[in-house]
Amino acid sequence: EVIREWASTLHINLSQACVGFVQMGGVRNLAHFAAEKTLSFLTKRQVRMWFLIDKDEKDAPEINRLTSGLTEQARVVVLERRELENYLIAPRALAKFILLKQKLAGSTTNAPSTEEVHAALLKEVEPLKQLAIGKRVIKLACPPVYPDRDSFVGLEGGEGFEARVRSEVDRMKGKLSAVESTLEKIIQTQTQSVESTWEGHKFNIVPGDILIDRTCQGFGVRFVKERDSARLAALLEEDEIPPDGKDFVKAITH
Repeated sequence: EVIREWASTLHINLSQACVGFVQMGGVRNLAHFAAEKTLSFLTKRQVRMWFLIDKDEKDAPEINRLTSGLTEQARVVVLERRELENYLIAPRALAKFILLKQKLAGSTTNAPSTEEVHAALLKEVEPLKQLAIGKRVIKLACPPVYPDRDSFVGLEGGEGFEARVRSEVDRMKGKLSAVESTLEKIIQTQTQSVESTWEGHKFNIVPGDILIDRTCQGFGVRFVKERDSARLAALLEEDEIPPDGKDFVKAITH
């Protein structure tokens, strides 16, 4: 819905370009949507595909893993900012959004100026620095650990089966222990990474929806991304849409 609003602002007709959207429900489902047979079926019909995913805390090796094996007709595009809501942090548009929400709530509160919203954003973003660091640390320090199900093939019940289960549990414990031993270094590295880019990129690093909502709360309204992101996106003017957002919309329509 956000991309549709951007296209409208940029005077691009998505319907005319035969563009459709499918929500993957998270990057973990990329493998399902990018299955070889599915891509082959669509490629033969000259359907081009883009997989747009949040930058979140994905590192280069993970991005390379996601993009490997895709055909020329299918591309993975990773947002340059943390998530889509970070592209909506525009003080002027946000001031108009707050006024709209106030009117819907029947409030008589005076609408904030662009300058007041910008000041509120600067105030609310600072406490979110530790949250941004914490999310990065958690992703690296708490990876999902799964048992090797194939190791149970051919096993019968009894002591052999129990021994195999215990072996898998010990193996998973070992993985977690290995991560725990590097926890201090992970925290130090991620803290330095955020600190080094904080001043120039703080609005791109923190969770965008949380920052917008906290800013809105200061003016008596709330931001719920599931229903408000498109509404806020519609208020952005062309020069407020970031360059990579414009590039993506243009790419999928040419």
